[in-house]
Amino acid sequence: MVLSNSSGISVNCGPGRTSKNNAKLSRRNARILQEPKGLMVNADKLAKSLVQEYGRLLHGKNLMLNLGFSTASSFTRARKRGLLEVAVFDLEGRQGPFALTEEVAEWMASLSRKASPTNHTANPEPTGGDMP
Repeated sequence: MVLSNSSGISVNCGPGRTSKNNAKLSRRNARILQEPKGLMVNADKLAKSLVQEYGRLLHGKNLMLNLGFSTASSFTRARKRGLLEVAVFDLEGRQGPFALTEEVAEWMASLSRKASPTNHTANPEPTGGDMP
């Protein structure tokens, strides 16, 4: 079954996958990624969710979208330029690029670890410098 969302992106649900199941799993992945500030995204939890939804290999549009690309052309350009931060490979006799789901989940979790929480205050304290 092929589904299209409001932005025109089509997703192949594959055999045994329904739009209801995909929506449920996508909501779960969104909850995992939107944990409260200060908490790290658990790579194992995210990997388990992604493997349950997509299997051990991500490919095609699922790979592209999970890596944060909204168009196939932007994904292809980044791949050609060597800008992808996960190993993406081709399989003989199969169409489209592939990546290990666990590696994509680890990359997603690393984004959370890299992001530092910002502390916004109305009147920030001056930093010491040469003050006695």
